[in-house]
Amino acid sequence: MKIRYQLLFITLSVSLLLISCSNFPFGSNPGDFSLQGEENDDRPAGVILSGNGRIFKIVENDNEDEREPFIMENVDLPLSETGAVFPFGRGYLVINDRNQLILYNEQLEVVATRKTKPIRTLKVSFPFIYTASESSFIALDHNLKRLSRVKFVFPDIYGFEKNVHHIIIHDQVAYLLDNTVEPLLIFKVSIDNPRNMKLLWEYEYEGINAKLLTQWVEQEKYWAVLESQVFRTGDGHVFLQGISLFPLDHTSTNRDYYEIYSEEHTFSGTKIKGSLVHTDSATSPNWFIREKSGRFYLSSTVWSMGKIVFKDELELEFLKSDQLIEMAVNKNNLFIATTEMVTVIDLEYKPAVVYQANLDHYQLKWINPLQPLE
Repeated sequence: MKIRYQLLFITLSVSLLLISCSNFPFGSNPGDFSLQGEENDDRPAGVILSGNGRIFKIVENDNEDEREPFIMENVDLPLSETGAVFPFGRGYLVINDRNQLILYNEQLEVVATRKTKPIRTLKVSFPFIYTASESSFIALDHNLKRLSRVKFVFPDIYGFEKNVHHIIIHDQVAYLLDNTVEPLLIFKVSIDNPRNMKLLWEYEYEGINAKLLTQWVEQEKYWAVLESQVFRTGDGHVFLQGISLFPLDHTSTNRDYYEIYSEEHTFSGTKIKGSLVHTDSATSPNWFIREKSGRFYLSSTVWSMGKIVFKDELELEFLKSDQLIEMAVNKNNLFIATTEMVTVIDLEYKPAVVYQANLDHYQLKWINPLQPLE
């Protein structure tokens, strides 16, 4: 009888241990990391920014007695002038700085570190981190341990190894733009199992002095890539912007292309058609900043006659040429960062500016939403 009770006690103890451990995925220890989902996050909207070696947040002010709808908070962490910071989970931060990734918890304590080769770009898709480094696309877990990688080597006589400079993630597929040297390539990589990522698809671009600028998912049907070309003519040169549309289907390489902007410089003058899309301004959902005759507009995209059409929603009188850093959407707010200021636009009804902060002494370089949509 005594042995039976001892066995029962051991069985119950093991069961309770298994139940408690099941709350901590990937074999992590209690307290190591909070892997709560982000979908129903009730934290205030906001962004995290960095510049001149400083990190700070601009967050929604939940104090109804205060007049300002947003407030700025400093984040006391070391960062070089070239470092970048990314939110990761509830209150956690990942810093990419000087060939090292550092993960901090809510108390700003170091949780994990990882030495790296130079990282071209980084994307958080909670609870994983994806980086472009060493001519590869690399998946990391919440402890910054490498899970798998897809290496890009273009098999031609030049032996060029490819790098990626822009990543978006949609339905467990990573869409990657290469912008290193010709030939330019774009890739689709399955991240359904981050421990065993698979290259699904690649496509080679052709163009004269072509660049792949940015990308987004359009209408849940198409992968849109914004590109540019510059070439000489008999008496001058031409700059073009265009959009390529690819089906989200992972087997089709069909490509529809149409021009959205042209700027022709000749001895007789300059001819401009269309409006220029600023390449750092693509967000999800799809908002863009366009420039027309020296004036800037916040634009959304609509689908008309089989093409993407840009619809101007708000003139941005505060913007000037060569100021824009990038944009980030968090909940119903759009954050626009320039080298001198941060502007918040309420998107819930008709877009309107609700907050601005002058930050010219920071020389902003990075902006990321506190609660990523992906």
